[in-house]
Amino acid sequence: MELIVVGLNHKTAPVEVRERLSFTKSTLPQALQQMRQLFDEGVILSTCNRTEIYTVIEDQQTGYTRLLDFLSSTHNTPREVFLPHLYCYPGEEAARHLFSVTSGIDSMIIGEPQILGQVREAFVRAQEAEAVGKYLSLLFRCALHAGKQVRSETRIAQGAASVTHATVEMARQMLGEFAGRHIVVIGAGEMGKLLTRCFTDAGCNHFTIISHNFVHAAELADTCEGAKAIELSALDEALVVADIALSSLDSPAPIIDYRRALQISQRRGGRPLYIVDLAVPRNVEATVRDIPGIKVFDIDDLQTVVQENIQLRLQEMEHIEAILEEDINNFNEQWRSTIVAPVITALRQRAEDIRLAELSKTIPKLQNLSDRELNIVEALTERIINKFLHEPVTGLRAKGDLEQAELVRNLFLLAPDEEEESV
Repeated sequence: MELIVVGLNHKTAPVEVRERLSFTKSTLPQALQQMRQLFDEGVILSTCNRTEIYTVIEDQQTGYTRLLDFLSSTHNTPREVFLPHLYCYPGEEAARHLFSVTSGIDSMIIGEPQILGQVREAFVRAQEAEAVGKYLSLLFRCALHAGKQVRSETRIAQGAASVTHATVEMARQMLGEFAGRHIVVIGAGEMGKLLTRCFTDAGCNHFTIISHNFVHAAELADTCEGAKAIELSALDEALVVADIALSSLDSPAPIIDYRRALQISQRRGGRPLYIVDLAVPRNVEATVRDIPGIKVFDIDDLQTVVQENIQLRLQEMEHIEAILEEDINNFNEQWRSTIVAPVITALRQRAEDIRLAELSKTIPKLQNLSDRELNIVEALTERIINKFLHEPVTGLRAKGDLEQAELVRNLFLLAPDEEEESV
């Protein structure tokens, strides 16, 4: 059996192609059931940035064709739509690819934390669908171990590597703990939603949501506990009591100019106000930075933080690659042993059957043997068998060559369905 992965990701396909081949939580169970009809094993990994199918095949071309048909039929999408964006990695390349995915070095943002959990979830879903056997179990166990090891032994996950997470990190440096802090979110679009979600996950529980459209602000406020929506006209009152403001409002001109900010600062009685302006064009007039007590950060400030953290992560690549190389070698050793285990078991069983058969013919011809002498004969025949099989078995395990294993099976007329040796 040979590993194979077929898929596409953010590097090879635009979002309009990726979304056409994505599997949702509702469609995944049925897709896994369909896979079971086509392959002995299968795991489907589907995220916003990738769709990948891992399986084991006997013939590479036949397996690849079946995978293309599967992707096309499950998404009602002609091959020509996704074929130019598809990659296919067989054997060790497939394993190396998955190890890169779990370690975070294949992600859009290097080291992002979500992918390890997403791979684990895909593996669990496949297990629940009874679509996983010994081969993919070994692959995913080893890959998940590698991902955890990389994160624990390197700095790949250190520092925020997205604008929204950098905003959280910067705010934490300024405010310390978030519990009880008052956060004003200006803008209820996609960025406003991301910011609210990230700060909620970080422990914030006191939000004021403001937008041009009060309905949109109210809808966003309804999604998180401890949030309220107000009209844009009440912005000044909200900023007077806020600890930090996160602004991403779509506006052609600044909504906070120098005069307005100065009045807000004077009403705050010396308490500092932090404003993170993520809008382009900017929501905060540049001169507001000159007002004592108001600290303004814009998208460029955050991009600098992101780039610095990404560079920090990239510096870890040599260490990461060394870890992955060792993990890949360990996986390959286990994989080779798993591949040839059935043949080794069958070969040993055939030798044992012959040994017992010959003993049953010979022992009756040996008169008056004591129990001690019978045990000596028994041990002698076992040693002969073990010594005879030692080098062939060691060689099969070391090479893990399926063709060589099949040659041994054919030479000794071994049954194809013997129980497998545990490895």
